[in-house]
Amino acid sequence: MRIKSNNTFKVNRKRLLKNAENIGLVFENSCHVLKASRSYGDKESYTFGSNTDLTAVLNDDILNLSLSSFGGICGFEFEKGDLFGKKIECYGDIYDCMLMMDVLKLLDGCFEDYSEELEYDD
Repeated sequence: MRIKSNNTFKVNRKRLLKNAENIGLVFENSCHVLKASRSYGDKESYTFGSNTDLTAVLNDDILNLSLSSFGGICGFEFEKGDLFGKKIECYGDIYDCMLMMDVLKLLDGCFEDYSEELEYDD
């Protein structure tokens, strides 16, 4: 399964919110939808714009998941198996791994078949 920079999933809302709670991702009400975001990086990452970000917007049972890197300038994409074969070549790779792990934990069991993934363009 490929997780793209922008993803739309039909999810089990209750399961997704439980998964979010398990990873410490807090959804808040925002204009009739639930929204959560998290940034990954240290002080140096933010200073030099090399942090990665996850933004999730839940509208009923539709999840819009956006991933970005380099302070929002670039998209962040990965294959489900990338996390397990990833080599840590530089300090920032740790934060990429943390993002990938959180995304996989967030989506775990939320939809039955990965073919349920829908694409959308902004």
